[in-house]
Amino acid sequence: MLAHEFGYWLQQFLNACTLASFYVPLAVAFALVQGITNKIFLSFGDFAMYAAFAAIYAGLAGLLSGNDTAVILAMSLALAVLSSSALGHFAATHVFAPLIGHTSQAFMIASIGVSIALQEVMRLQGGARDLWMMPLFDGAAFRIFDGSFPVQIGIMQIIAMAIAVIAISSVFFIM
Repeated sequence: MLAHEFGYWLQQFLNACTLASFYVPLAVAFALVQGITNKIFLSFGDFAMYAAFAAIYAGLAGLLSGNDTAVILAMSLALAVLSSSALGHFAATHVFAPLIGHTSQAFMIASIGVSIALQEVMRLQGGARDLWMMPLFDGAAFRIFDGSFPVQIGIMQIIAMAIAVIAISSVFFIM
């Protein structure tokens, strides 16, 4: 019974680490933006959503054209950075720059408006349906614990956790 409980909690811990590898870098970036600007920027996650969808669309285009995995990942990263940068520049010049001399509350309300607009544009563009993309390393997993409750972790989970640790460590050492 102990092995079953240990395996279950170990699997849950690995699942939590995978989720944290996506949320913690986003939270660090949010804290940096708030610390630098001294303003609450609530549409930060929506900019990340646009970057994620750009990466998904680049990945789908790469899969349909038969590219290698490394090319697909590079295209996805490049399009995510370019699209979120362009969107950020547009929002900065047209929405947030006119509010420089105003209160923090005006900036926060404008960021909520930008957030609603971005969510609605994405909802209208993509429809209110699930989008599924085949995993890059489908079925590739390591079995860590092989008791009454087998514990395994996928290669993409390991990559996500490693990239998150590298990114957060880089920010820590730069600061």
